[in-house]
Amino acid sequence: MLALSFYEVSYGAFAELPIAVAASVAQKNSLFAGAYVGLLSFESFSSIAYGGKTQHNRVWWVEQALVFNQRLATLTLLESSSPPEKRPEAIGPRFALTREVLQGLLAAAAKSSPSFVGLPISLRAQGSEAEYLAQCQQAMEFIRGGRFYQLNLLRYFWADCAYERSALLARLLRRGGPYSSWFELPDLALLSLSPERFVSFRPHGQKIIAKTYPVKGTRARREDGEQDRLARLDLEHSVKDHAELHMIVDLLRNDLNTVSELGSVRVEKEAQLVSFPSVHHLVAEISSCLRRDLRIGDLLRGLCPGGSISGCPKREVLKGISEFEQRPRGYFMGHSFYFDEGGNFDSAVLIRTLVGEGDGSGGYGLEYAAGSGITIGSDPQQELQEIWDKCQVVLSELC
Repeated sequence: MLALSFYEVSYGAFAELPIAVAASVAQKNSLFAGAYVGLLSFESFSSIAYGGKTQHNRVWWVEQALVFNQRLATLTLLESSSPPEKRPEAIGPRFALTREVLQGLLAAAAKSSPSFVGLPISLRAQGSEAEYLAQCQQAMEFIRGGRFYQLNLLRYFWADCAYERSALLARLLRRGGPYSSWFELPDLALLSLSPERFVSFRPHGQKIIAKTYPVKGTRARREDGEQDRLARLDLEHSVKDHAELHMIVDLLRNDLNTVSELGSVRVEKEAQLVSFPSVHHLVAEISSCLRRDLRIGDLLRGLCPGGSISGCPKREVLKGISEFEQRPRGYFMGHSFYFDEGGNFDSAVLIRTLVGEGDGSGGYGLEYAAGSGITIGSDPQQELQEIWDKCQVVLSELC
């Protein structure tokens, strides 16, 4: 979906929206018909104090968009079905893609090919490998002492690259996961190549069915077919990675239970190996029927931040993350989402993501972050290697 006309709205007003939509409004099989689209920061749902400046939850109302259906290979222009007087109130200027920008993006997408190299990106770590390894060891000591079961620990990087729309779009098309997104505003640039869906819900008769998809375990893709097959097998048979996923499944079952009808939470898939352009992951699936009295804010407070990028027990690992990282994560490991006029909600975890603040003239200083889940069975060197594997999606050439 490419937003053509949109404006920012109040997150507070958005959070008060009911998740239930009348049957007369719901549009079956609609991909988009006017929608809220937004970004949620990692610490915005935590009571833990994080030092430093952080990003805030932001929401935009999209009035008009181009929607590409990959299955049908169709491009459709869709507009909001709400009359102007019933659309949300703007708190900022209205943005519209100019014909020049739109033509440039469409031309770049049309000529993007497997041989297109795109812009080179290099990453400069903001802390040393020795510091990260020491943090891993300390986290494992806390686990042995009973403070945590698992803790997600990030490394942060400065990303050195020229900010070129056509090259970034090519990288999105060639290397992006199925839940990729791109936000570009005067004060913000965010390019997420995320393969991880967070939570979705949609009307289903008189029920509102929610699903969440925790991801754990990472193996880098290999160019050699046999090496790639062995990487898959290694992940499929990894006791440590399966145990880590089971812990997060239990955490998310608990989170989902707080916003769902009694007895409706079910694990649909315990662990399925899924391959993405740069990595293999283990993915689970959990479903439930949401309570119909919920508002959007209730749902997000019950589930955010996601368990797969925090750890368990969640409240204590949020304290640990603050202690170890000594900075707010902002949109890193936060979430992108949409909520349309048909009552359909979907969201992603902002992993494999570049984030930058604008200087008002089209320039952005970009950062990148990648992390690993530390458990009692961790090998710090392997955790460090997993982080570099997760960096390859922005480091490797488009080939």
